[in-house]
Amino acid sequence: MLFLENKQSNMPWVPFTDDGTPIATEQRRLFLEMKSSYSRNATPSARDGYNKFRDAWNAEASRRYEAKMKGDHDVIEIFAKSTKQLQEYHDHLLDQQMMALLQNPEQRRQRDELRTVLRHTRQSLPAPVQATALPQAFQTHNPTYIPVGAPMVLNPSVSLAGVRSRPSEAGCAPFVLPPSKRVCLPNVMRELPSPLTFRHICKVCGRTKRQHESYPFGSNCTFGSCDRCQQSRFSHTQAGRLMGVFCQSTSVESRQWEQQIQAIANSKGRQSTR
Repeated sequence: MLFLENKQSNMPWVPFTDDGTPIATEQRRLFLEMKSSYSRNATPSARDGYNKFRDAWNAEASRRYEAKMKGDHDVIEIFAKSTKQLQEYHDHLLDQQMMALLQNPEQRRQRDELRTVLRHTRQSLPAPVQATALPQAFQTHNPTYIPVGAPMVLNPSVSLAGVRSRPSEAGCAPFVLPPSKRVCLPNVMRELPSPLTFRHICKVCGRTKRQHESYPFGSNCTFGSCDRCQQSRFSHTQAGRLMGVFCQSTSVESRQWEQQIQAIANSKGRQSTR
């Protein structure tokens, strides 16, 4: 046994060949027979990695060498292999299989038909619906507020002589812009009433921590619907809206949810004053 181990460690690592010799043919046959027990995608040091494949291959090479030395001339001797040689030969056989498929007319016809069916199917499907952002609303009650990027209103008294042919003409300068229109958002609850915080109410779906039970709470919430308006997360995403406390729904369910949140806040406030 010690002799076999020494022989196995001193064997030259001869690469695989496809020259049609008996040794090359036997090595190919043996590789196809043994490779099903090992995974090419696994780490070489794994239980089914190619390091184990190398040890098994070299053990078989040593066994055949021993049989050859004992006078069994029917045994075809094989060469020892390294892990990298086994991996490269596996990739080489895969490349040969792919080239054989490409050169087979029947396989090529089936592949072209499949590609045509997939292309027609992809073209017949409707385009995916992408979420669009809502128009920007400027929440302000200051009449002199001008949104960033809006053109400034020119003072007609400064350039009055440049737009009037006679000073007696009446009328405003043509470039005086009307005041910016303020968009009034619906009168809904946009923040938690004191003393509630996002430690009590989920900032994603609007449910209480008790309703979440063992499910993720807060930023990791996995609920697929808004507890405020009872609509799905998908509908909010399509409309570009947030769920929970930040939902801008004015439905009956939203009013009921606000009443429940206010009742919880009142209960928390009474408990803190005791």
